[in-house]
Amino acid sequence: MRRPGQKPCEYAQYFALGETISGSKYFWMKDFNSSIVALLDNSGNVQFTSLYDPYGREQISLGSIQPDFGFDSYFRHTRSQLNVTGTRAYNPSFGRFISRDPIAERGGANLFDYVQNSPVTWADPSGLAPQSANGGTTWYIPSGVESRWGGKPGSFGLGCIAVVDAMVGLDPGILPENHLPPGSECWWGNGTDPTEARKKACAHKCPPNTRPVVWCKQGILWGTAGTAGSQVTDPSGIWNNGSGGSGGYSNGNFNYTGYIPGNSQPYRGINGAGGCAYTSTSPQGNSSEYNGSMCCTSCIP
Repeated sequence: MRRPGQKPCEYAQYFALGETISGSKYFWMKDFNSSIVALLDNSGNVQFTSLYDPYGREQISLGSIQPDFGFDSYFRHTRSQLNVTGTRAYNPSFGRFISRDPIAERGGANLFDYVQNSPVTWADPSGLAPQSANGGTTWYIPSGVESRWGGKPGSFGLGCIAVVDAMVGLDPGILPENHLPPGSECWWGNGTDPTEARKKACAHKCPPNTRPVVWCKQGILWGTAGTAGSQVTDPSGIWNNGSGGSGGYSNGNFNYTGYIPGNSQPYRGINGAGGCAYTSTSPQGNSSEYNGSMCCTSCIP
């Protein structure tokens, strides 16, 4: 990519932590929602600083060397004064995208607004749906990921169970341990930590012509858990799932998460009934409420 004013064959180069300008590397510093607010040279000296209002209007811009990326890590298209994502362009003056959301209403009812008009809480680096990053966890508005995660419209209002149901092909609200296909297996975690069980689940070999789907559950046991990493012989009969929910249970009594091997944030779920969807390096259930965990491999035809 060539910057405005660059000579032919002079191109900008980007890397994970910054960009190369006139042959020198510069490093980005980002705020909580990934906006680039400073540019550092190789010696750590600040060469550029900026400050944005919640909708991305630049309030302060100091320095002669300006990065190509700015608010929400969007590309700064200087000629048009637009911020460009991989899917569409954003106009910070209006606080709106200039084209419809490519995923339509699945990213929210308003196809042009930015993060459903909640920029202090959310960001939208993809231009598709609001999200919020916090350490090893990225949060999403459930409706924004519902179709991408295979859910039926409106199903993620049921909470975490609907995420796993979508992964294994069940109707929303059905307890997946009660409907394990042939060849599926479950393993005990270590108390509420499912790590040992997850390792077993990821290593399980499903029968031919089936695909493995790994998911985990934390909850309240009727009895005593088995040894971490050992097989659960009765995965459907060990849990006190409570009562009163639409599926005959209480969401407060358990936490389901899907697990996607190979992802940097492999756990996938919803924190509470209809709360925030997330991807994370760990399950986001309130472990203090539970006394057991297991992970399963559902072998889906």
